[in-house]
Formats: sequence, C-alpha cells, structure tokens
Amino acid sequence: MFLARVPSILEEGDIRLRFPKPGDGPVLMGGLQNSGLFPRKHFSRYRHFSGLAARRWARKTFVFSYIIEVGPRPIGLAGFQEVMPGESAIMTLLIFSDADRRCGYGSRSVALCIDALKRSFSLKRLVAEVEHENIASLSFLKKIGFIEVPRAGDGRVVKMIRYLEKS
Repeated sequence: MFLARVPSILEEGDIRLRFPKPGDGPVLMGGLQNSGLFPRKHFSRYRHFSGLAARRWARKTFVFSYIIEVGPRPIGLAGFQEVMPGESAIMTLLIFSDADRRCGYGSRSVALCIDALKRSFSLKRLVAEVEHENIASLSFLKKIGFIEVPRAGDGRVVKMIRYLEKS
C-alpha cells in the first residue's frame, strides 16, 4: 500500500499534524458535530459510542487523515480522499472551534500537507469542494492559492483547485 510513504507526523513550530489515535474519537465527534460534517444518521445509531462512530466515519471517508494539534490540544482535522499518485487528491480541512479559526492554523496545516504530499506522491494539484454558501471557506481557499473551477451541476458545491509547483 502506498500509505507507507506518508509521514505519520508533520511539525512546524507550535503546530503538529499526526495520524489519529484510538483516543481521538470523542474529540473528532465534537468537532464533526459542530461543523455539520458528521452525518446525523451515524450519530443516532451510535449515540452511546459516539467517539467510535466518529473514528469509523473518518476511516471510511479518508484514505488518510491528520489530527491538527497546537501544543497538546487537538484543534482540527485534515483528511485526504481519492489520492492519485502523480495526479491529485481531494482535501478536507476542518478547524473545530471558531476561536481557533483565523489564527493561521489552517494555512500552516495546508502548507505542511502540501509539502508532504508533493514529496510522497508527486501531486500536481489539490482539490477542495465547498458549498457555495460557505463564504468563509471559499475566501480561505482563495487566500491560500486555490482557484474556482467551473463545473456542471446545481451550483450548490464549488470545486476549487490549487496547482502545485514542482519542488
């Protein structure tokens, strides 16, 4: 499996990205519920095992993911889907709390991930999809170099791409 090439820990200054551990379930559950990303049907089914359900959802959703930490405190999640070596990957980035947004953690996390993905998979582009009402996420992605790509459909989801320069 090509995941052996993915670094399990990425660090820069006070920010650290690491693979999820079994004890991260409750943190993931809280963050996913606040964001609206965690499907409600899973929450009702696993009401008493919510941390387990969140970890199970993350493992099914992403090829690999990182917990974003500042110091010892988990503040977010970076997940990657449809990783195609030499081509592209779809990125999901979530900072759990409003208090931790607009502090540079998302930009620094994306920069760390891009460096690791370019080294590990020689990616040419990173893709993100955002609902068109999510103005904060759209402006964040534009700020860090993503551009909007026209796509067919009902227009509810905006596809954003960042072309990665060669190392």
